Amino acid sequence: MQENDSIQKQNIAALRASVKNVEEHLNNRQKNPKIVTKSLGEWIESIEGKTTLEIAESFKKIHDYLCTLDEYNRSLENMIIKFAKLIEPANEVVEKYDNLKIVAESLFPKN
Repeated sequence: MQENDSIQKQNIAALRASVKNVEEHLNNRQKNPKIVTKSLGEWIESIEGKTTLEIAESFKKIHDYLCTLDEYNRSLENMIIKFAKLIEPANEVVEKYDNLKIVAESLFPKN
């Protein structure tokens, strides 16, 4: 159980670092990242301590938010897909999905 908690903390830390990278990327493009990173930060807080299935289901909510932005940013999509890969090896069984990669692909279909 402690090992899973440690993995979860590492994953959350990695996601926080990814959000920081997205903010820097947006700053470099002279965009205003505050609304994006604020909402992503709130989302990160909301998934701490959740099961893998709950995190996977929350992807739909963050995806819906990202789609409301005036300009959909590919780096945000990539950040979420990277996070899906981080939590994919979780030890618990996720009945609803084979793995989070499938969830990410369904949320971000390749056109």
